[in-house]
Amino acid sequence: MPKVCRVISFNEFELYSLRKETLVYERALSKEEVLRIRGIKYVLLSPSITFWETASMPNKKFKPNAEMFLFNHASITKINEIVYTAAVFDKNYSQWWQAWILKSVYSEIKTILGESAEYVFEVLAVQPECDICIWKSGHLLIKSEKNTREIKSSPSDLSEVRKTLNEFKFSSISKIREKKKENIQLRKHIFLNMCLIIIVLLVNTVIHQEIILNRFKPAATVFNNAILAEVILKEIIEEIPSGQIRQIKFSDKANRAELFFKDLNQVRSFIEVTSAKKKFDVYINKKENIFSIGYRKGTEHAKIN
Repeated sequence: MPKVCRVISFNEFELYSLRKETLVYERALSKEEVLRIRGIKYVLLSPSITFWETASMPNKKFKPNAEMFLFNHASITKINEIVYTAAVFDKNYSQWWQAWILKSVYSEIKTILGESAEYVFEVLAVQPECDICIWKSGHLLIKSEKNTREIKSSPSDLSEVRKTLNEFKFSSISKIREKKKENIQLRKHIFLNMCLIIIVLLVNTVIHQEIILNRFKPAATVFNNAILAEVILKEIIEEIPSGQIRQIKFSDKANRAELFFKDLNQVRSFIEVTSAKKKFDVYINKKENIFSIGYRKGTEHAKIN
């Protein structure tokens, strides 16, 4: 049978079994016993530590949503300092019921009884077998009459007071509706993991870009025209007619030298001499009566354009 723990105060508890929706009293529990007990399905929050209110609504079609708190005017605390049930409608008396508890008290009780049990309010969850009944809840006396609950002063006949909830009908309709709490640690963990993944992807992208660039992009070349000039001039200086060269340009990037002559005849004469050695690829360009020859080392033919 499911177990029900009634919380009367932080140091006063009662254990019940639930048999066919009826509470069966077993025994009183100390706080130390509650900390050791396992398998509690429901926790009954006594009127001595909770609050409740009822109201009739003029609009018969009124239907509050599950998160609505109807009794701000009846609570001396701010709504963010309490936890409460969804509003419960009593068709027999056309009334809305709602109960609440201080969040600090509720949190303290949960540290004792844990998170797995369902927490319900006694004033809404239990119904005596008789029409009129008074029962003890901690230092309070609760009177039930025509499905209403009110705090009573001590009656003249204390024998009428029920000391436990034995044989009371039980319903879990008055469960506490806590706002869904976001697991901050889980969100933080997910956020940090996402950041780590993004960083890894960025680093990986940069590394791949560097690999691709290094593979397909030629290494930077530092051009030194002085070295190129020295090599070319050593090979052809003896074959350059005195007084015929107007200008020499060197391009280390293209591994090429360009010689400018005064007239085309000198170019042809020079080509005949150098082409015989088959050491250079020779190009002749005409532009504004300026004749030039380009030399690229490593080929075995010469031509005139």
